[in-house]
Amino acid sequence: MNTPARSLLLLLALHCAATAADWPMWRGPNGDGTTAESKLPLKWSITENVVWMTPLHEPGNSTPVVSKGRVFITQAIGKERLLQCHDRASGKRVWQQGVTEKE
Repeated sequence: MNTPARSLLLLLALHCAATAADWPMWRGPNGDGTTAESKLPLKWSITENVVWMTPLHEPGNSTPVVSKGRVFITQAIGKERLLQCHDRASGKRVWQQGVTEKE
C-alpha cells in the first residue's frame, strides 16, 4: 500500500477522534469496539470528512491511541520501532522516538 493510502487510512480512523472522547487503547475506551459518540460520518473521501493528513514511512503497527490532545502512532521501519506523537487538532508531529531492536 502506498504512503498516501496509509495516511488516508490513518485519518479515517482518527476523523471522529478529533472531536470525540479519548481512544486510549485497542478497541476503544471500553475495549469492546463501541462508542457512545453519535452523528459519526458514514462516508469519507480524500477531502470529505478528513481533519488532517500526515505521511507515514511504513504502515502503522497498532491502533492509534488518542489521549489528552495527542495522537500516538507506532511503526516499524526495518529493525527500528518508532513512536510518533501528533497534535490531535492539527496533525503536526510533536515528537518521534525510535528504539532499535537487537538481534
